[in-house]
Amino acid sequence: MAQPGISIVIPCFNEEAKLENNIDSLVSSLENWERDWEIVLINDGSTDGTREAVEALASSDSRIRYISYKENRGRGYALRSGFGAAIGDIVVSTEADLSWGADIIIRMVTALEESDRDIIVASPFMREGKLVNVPFRRALISRIGNKFLTSTIPADITMVSGMTRCYRREVLDAIEIESEGKEFHVEVLFKALVLGYRIGEIPATLKWESHKEGSGKRRAALTIRRMVWGHMILWMLERPIFIFGSLGVLLLLAGLIGGVYITYLRFAGELNPERPLMTLVVILILGGFQILAFGFMSILLVRVRNEIIRTQRENRAILKKLED
Repeated sequence: MAQPGISIVIPCFNEEAKLENNIDSLVSSLENWERDWEIVLINDGSTDGTREAVEALASSDSRIRYISYKENRGRGYALRSGFGAAIGDIVVSTEADLSWGADIIIRMVTALEESDRDIIVASPFMREGKLVNVPFRRALISRIGNKFLTSTIPADITMVSGMTRCYRREVLDAIEIESEGKEFHVEVLFKALVLGYRIGEIPATLKWESHKEGSGKRRAALTIRRMVWGHMILWMLERPIFIFGSLGVLLLLAGLIGGVYITYLRFAGELNPERPLMTLVVILILGGFQILAFGFMSILLVRVRNEIIRTQRENRAILKKLED
């Protein structure tokens, strides 16, 4: 088999019930594609028969490889493992349940090769994209969360948290990825943008099954909480001035309003020196200035962090040359 130019990385957790049929459907959709490709399946510590299923799939088709480990480490760790094993010049990641459709692979790769982008993201929030059978609460949280996150990054995209993407190999080689959970997706885009890589999107349909029998990965409440908190933490680390700046300005405004009120009471002859209002106003104003100072310091820290990311890219490039 020729060295594949396209690597398709698919994390799997408790996907035994549908995995074989889904991979067969994916392979069928790729059979007539005039490209050399491989599929890398990662068994992320499944507790059902997923390990046996990926082994069987790999033994039946030389274009399918697998990684398996006993402990469930999270989607980010699984993707990092798959990206490390992938050998294609273009690397695609997608869901094991084919919830984005079997044709999404070819669509993303085509969009990447026909553009000057370095990453292509599948988005249900573009005008021609849509969500099908996704519970209202989950859809609402995802839509609001992505609006929130995209407002903080210098890229015209609508989807930050999705896994279904297509990367040029050089992007993954340049980024030092640390996340092990679903915050992985946000981290990769933030760091790619810091390094000057360009991100594009294509509209896509995310379709969940009406009945998710055999799907162990959508443990709704816990998964949503982890996703929200993980993304919130990354957002605060990336744009801390939003937190410190907003809080500092609010405290200053409250202090100024209090000061105006004290001035009014003074000239009206109604100011009671025994009331702690003056002390409160001073605390609000001083606290506002201090928190704003923290905000400006955080901007410097973000710049230092970005320089570290760039240095990590240079170090990874040097190591790669030494290995070659």
